[in-house]
Amino acid sequence: MKISLKHLILIIVLLFVSIKLHHKEINEFPKHIHAWAQSDYYAISLGFIDNQLDFLHPQNFVQNPQFPDYFKTPKDNGITAADFPIHTYIPAILMKSIGTEEPWVFRSYILFFSIVGLFALFLLIKELEGSDVKAVFGVLLLLLSPVYLYYRAGFLPSIPSLSNVIIAYYFYFRYLKSNRSSYFNWAIFFFTLAALSRTPFAIFLIASFCQEGLEVIKKRKVSFKILIPYIVSFSFILGYFIYNAYLRQKYGSIFLSKPLYPNSWSEAKELISKSLENWKFHYLTKWHYLFIVLAVIVAVIQYIRKKEIAPLQKQLLIQLGIVFIGVIMYSILMLQQFVAHDYYFIDTFLTPFILFTVFALTFIKFNQVYMNVMVFLYLSYSIYGMTLHSLDAQAQRHETGAWDNTLFTIQNYTNGKKLLDELSIPKDAKLLVLDSEAPNIPFILLRRYGYTVHSFTKNEIVNKLSWNYDYIVAQNANIQKLLYDVYPELNQIIERVGGNSSFSIYRKTKKHQAKTIDQLLQLDTKTPFYYNSITIDSNWANENKTIDSSVVILPEQEYGLSLEISNTKELINTATLVKLTINITNKVQFKHTKVVLAISEKGKTIFYQDRVLLSGKHNYIFTTTPLESIKNKISLYIWNPEKETIKVEDFEIKIY
Repeated sequence: MKISLKHLILIIVLLFVSIKLHHKEINEFPKHIHAWAQSDYYAISLGFIDNQLDFLHPQNFVQNPQFPDYFKTPKDNGITAADFPIHTYIPAILMKSIGTEEPWVFRSYILFFSIVGLFALFLLIKELEGSDVKAVFGVLLLLLSPVYLYYRAGFLPSIPSLSNVIIAYYFYFRYLKSNRSSYFNWAIFFFTLAALSRTPFAIFLIASFCQEGLEVIKKRKVSFKILIPYIVSFSFILGYFIYNAYLRQKYGSIFLSKPLYPNSWSEAKELISKSLENWKFHYLTKWHYLFIVLAVIVAVIQYIRKKEIAPLQKQLLIQLGIVFIGVIMYSILMLQQFVAHDYYFIDTFLTPFILFTVFALTFIKFNQVYMNVMVFLYLSYSIYGMTLHSLDAQAQRHETGAWDNTLFTIQNYTNGKKLLDELSIPKDAKLLVLDSEAPNIPFILLRRYGYTVHSFTKNEIVNKLSWNYDYIVAQNANIQKLLYDVYPELNQIIERVGGNSSFSIYRKTKKHQAKTIDQLLQLDTKTPFYYNSITIDSNWANENKTIDSSVVILPEQEYGLSLEISNTKELINTATLVKLTINITNKVQFKHTKVVLAISEKGKTIFYQDRVLLSGKHNYIFTTTPLESIKNKISLYIWNPEKETIKVEDFEIKIY
């Protein structure tokens, strides 16, 4: 195939559009939807850099794998079973060659593959005698799928595998058209590569095999030129499957390797309903669904009128049918995953949607000029609607706020590697991380290996404290929950080595000694930049003082005793630690009454943490993330949804 001027223009346009759509996120650490999965692949790529590009032993940073026993078994290394890791290996080579481990290298690689896949889709539609306009429309249909658009500059192998499948179909239909075995061999190569790096894509290799099998039955003749490439392909896939099973048995895995099917028809219906409720307008926009409905109606009408279908389009329709059956079968096997994992749509139903699009755009034709004009206007308006809907979906997917614990974890551990280096903690030191929303995230940012405590229970922590590690790491914001709710004795057996306002590094001590939170976090050696108390400041709101200078929060006061601090310059570009000391004289065990710390920036709440209010005198630890604007406001208050009468004898705030 020769690259013509219009091909070159299309590639340049795709590149320009890709930069326009993704330039803000191209160097973002894995965050937002499915940060866990994306950070796992990023970790494996960094692991290849560390293991001197040993392709046969992919490794991540977590050395107690999720599978088979959910992080319960410590290992000596982070080697993990993984689908053929070519799409984490190549970014590792690129990062090592360029001399940077920044996310933009990995994201750019995946984005490049997406552009190649879109270009291949254009060629596929043209190959089946579609017009340039229809081919461009087909490309835009795929590009504007919200879930595809979200992941096309990410870390998942689903995008390059999808691109490889599109390339494979381009060569496969060129083979069906010309009967040239070289095209067939290239098709099998790309089908195989797609299946190796993401298991569900084996559906499409098998579908092509089934279609060729139908030809064998029809002609009653086996072609070894067809059979041998399949034998080589399946042998390679089987060989790696066996090797991967060996890795899984010996080292464990961070990836699921067993089916999660529904146990009953009623459960299946519920899972399908929840999946559609969560993702139906993230899979495709309403304009995509309208296109499918209209295309089916028009195609059926035209077939009834013509009573004929071109041989190549007939082959495409057969392939679409086989693929759809395969996708349905696989989806049943993994139905439980669809509820929370939107990218399974890319692995399954997006390919039959692409094949249907190719068929519709090449089969449906109008001879009348006015009909072609009407179709062009409809397609143009559809693209406009798809663009608005898809961009709106991207905004939703990138939304964050006080509820985003993954982002909070990322912000807390950002620059953690530099801090550990400054504390002379060796690069080969093994860490025990006590709290993590996504297992690999802290280790990537600290650039160390170790064990994760993913279940926040006393038994889990006690068990893992007995493992062989060098240092313990925890976010400061979680230290109160650890000491008060989970494992009160923890403060006796650990001591702080160092840290910052966001997280601390501890060491297990041989001599057990109880410590206050001030001692544990070494706050007794620091001077706060802000100090306030109800005994010295008259700026507290909802303050009902008694004769003895204590404060009473009345039952009708849902938000009682509050303090606002505005335009705090120390919050800009710096994380801070907030310690509250509150003495509640009520002899009541609160369930829902809380002390709340919220921060707004330019009128929008960007930070929110709360702690259950305790009777007696207690400390409450909060940590804030760096802000960008001086136009900020700290809001501190007691939330009283239980409508209790609360007597506050002391309320002190220190910010470090």
